[in-house]
Amino acid sequence: GGLFYNEMRSADRISTLLEAEDSVTAIPPGTVNPATDGGLVHLIDEPEITGIAIDPLLAVEAAALRLDRVVEMYQWREENQGSGDSKQSTYVRVWSKERIRSETFDDRGGHDNPPAPPIASQSFFPSSVELGRYLISTPVLAMIDADIAKTPREPRSIEGIAFSPTGSYLQSGTPAAPAIGDIRISLLAAQPETVTAMGRNDNGTIGIWRSGNGDELTILRSGAFSADELIDEQYSANSRLTWALRAALTLSIFVGMMIIIKRIARMVPVIGRLAARLLKPVAFVLAVAIALVTMAFGWLVFRPVLSLMLLAGAGILVLVLRWMRAKTPDEDLAHADVPPPPPPGASPAG
Repeated sequence: GGLFYNEMRSADRISTLLEAEDSVTAIPPGTVNPATDGGLVHLIDEPEITGIAIDPLLAVEAAALRLDRVVEMYQWREENQGSGDSKQSTYVRVWSKERIRSETFDDRGGHDNPPAPPIASQSFFPSSVELGRYLISTPVLAMIDADIAKTPREPRSIEGIAFSPTGSYLQSGTPAAPAIGDIRISLLAAQPETVTAMGRNDNGTIGIWRSGNGDELTILRSGAFSADELIDEQYSANSRLTWALRAALTLSIFVGMMIIIKRIARMVPVIGRLAARLLKPVAFVLAVAIALVTMAFGWLVFRPVLSLMLLAGAGILVLVLRWMRAKTPDEDLAHADVPPPPPPGASPAG
């Protein structure tokens, strides 16, 4: 299921990128192209900001595309190794933007996390942002990286909690020795000089663009990048994700096959010796064959030739498996559970 979904996701993404390549229109700086209304457009320009982004809780304002308040809490996190009877849990203290549910920990003793803090992470926007003669919608503004520190440098009392400046944070408690439940806050602004946008032209506003299959492709980045560069980066990101998931899911199949073969070997001792010799090779071949067949079905409609090649690869692996079986003499099975002869001079039992 996971492998098939991954292949379908990858195929859909490639279809979206191909559609984007064919349909994107570049808008020169300072111009308007009414013919692109409803279509995918690409712009590079200096942003014009109207109004300011304000965090009313911290009383901080910035002429920025976006101002982010980032809130983290010091908490316990459970880390598990192994599974079943061999599972071991350790507990470490970490800063986390989300509350970690300690209610699900294996060992709750002394590892309880407090409720979510009274201060939440939030993003703030100016009245409007224009790129050339196009407005940038709020959902698109949320996509750009905010990396300019705007955290206050003086102590603050927020929601009845005292905060002290430390590094790029405002932190409660003792900053040098944080305790579980302590909170730290940072403010980050997006203030690029040049911005590249690619999205849907909604009557003069850049919004979210969706391809024919419903997949989204909308980008807002600091710096100047051509449409080809942006789309090529998306191809590369899709390829990395696809191969990472392929490897992880194939490994999970391999581990599952190892467990199944081991259990069969325990239930049927006569094949125990054979399983001991061929366990890993057989499990590996079966896992890769299953992965190839699953990937082939995922690409059947989008790239039938590739599907046939993957099925051929799976067939070759099945032949390899048969060859491995043929190389194992039948005597290995026939005598797998025969005990060794007694040493010379030993009297038979009974």
